[in-house]
Amino acid sequence: MFNLQQPGEYDVPQVEALGTIEAIRKRPTLYIGTTSRRGLRFLVFELVSNSIDEALAGYCKNIEVTLHPDNSITVEDDGRGIPIKPFKDTGKTAVEVILTTLFTGAKFGGTAYKVSRGTYGVSLAVVNALSEWLEIEVKRDGKVFFQRYERGKPKSPPKIEDKSYEKTGTKITFLPDREIFEDIEPEYDIIASYLREASYLIKNLKITLRDLKNKKEEVFYSPVGIVAYLNYLFTTRLPLFSPPIYIEGERENIKIEAVIQYFSRYYDKNIISFANTIRTFEGGAHLEGFRAALTNAIQNYIKKHNLLEPTELMPERIDIEEGVGAILNVFLPQPRYSGIEKTYLDNREVERPIREFLEEKLSEFLEKNPKTAKLIVDKVKLARKVRTTIHRVEEITREGFARIPPPPKYIYYKPPEEKPDVEEKQKNKEKLEKS
Repeated sequence: MFNLQQPGEYDVPQVEALGTIEAIRKRPTLYIGTTSRRGLRFLVFELVSNSIDEALAGYCKNIEVTLHPDNSITVEDDGRGIPIKPFKDTGKTAVEVILTTLFTGAKFGGTAYKVSRGTYGVSLAVVNALSEWLEIEVKRDGKVFFQRYERGKPKSPPKIEDKSYEKTGTKITFLPDREIFEDIEPEYDIIASYLREASYLIKNLKITLRDLKNKKEEVFYSPVGIVAYLNYLFTTRLPLFSPPIYIEGERENIKIEAVIQYFSRYYDKNIISFANTIRTFEGGAHLEGFRAALTNAIQNYIKKHNLLEPTELMPERIDIEEGVGAILNVFLPQPRYSGIEKTYLDNREVERPIREFLEEKLSEFLEKNPKTAKLIVDKVKLARKVRTTIHRVEEITREGFARIPPPPKYIYYKPPEEKPDVEEKQKNKEKLEKS
């Protein structure tokens, strides 16, 4: 029987350092959440994220992702390349340290990257540890660095050759470990969607996806950015005006970009938010700032121009967001996210500057574009009227039901109990005695 009161030995041999390659392989779900295909995605996205960070820093223009017939995956970029010089007093190159040690890299100090996708989540060491094999090639400082790893361990010392050319970049090919993952076949459509989104969020970044097994290739590139992404996402909907509202600028070291459109005959809101190109499905402080700015700007415009009739009520946030489609894309120095998937931005300090900046720019747009402003105001006023009417109908319906008398209670017939006939019993008794 399992006994909670009798633990085993507890001494130095029982203590594990969970940052080691062995520990990552032993407890992979601590780092990627699951060993299903969903966990496999994290490895691909981690490599792509590092390349995107180079693009955000202005050093990378091309990213190539290749899916090979044996299910191995290659991610290559033309960024600066991972440093290949010796790392402090370790006796190893920086590449080796990054591939074998958690929480190492240039994103922690804030000097190599002004903006990055964040430091919370999987790292190259996790990708390496959970791979059957991994090969890395780095072009930097006129040299080419190459090394192969198997299940997180270096197969041989690194090879460094002098090539004397100016090309730079990092190329990593890995095969997910069948001992770790339930299925190692990459999901083309999900990877394609991820790369397409990234290409819209970073203007002029070219991303190529190749599937050598199925002979497919797609190139994602957008010189326009999130305006084109909005059109791509809502291509089947009828816009209320054209072109959409586009805002771009910076406030308190936060780069802010937003595009807003209202759609006719569409009543749900669809606001998509990103922080450093990571989609924050659950929102966060940046999204709260956006929503407050949109509400305040439209309400203030209505008040300033006295656009309400005496019987009309001021549209509220729920009315102002009805039928809106928007994309918010912000870039900040030290993003903090919730969870491995980074679905919520925790930086509370960014709400105010984002709200103030967007409210200011939206107010300016409404003043300079009165025709578009009228279309928006008419739509949100109608949304308020409809909502008020529906609420009143519900109240009347409830009041009507309250005045209806309750149905009569059912009366169940219960036949009277039969009382014994004493006289009849006596007569029967006498007859029996005479006979």
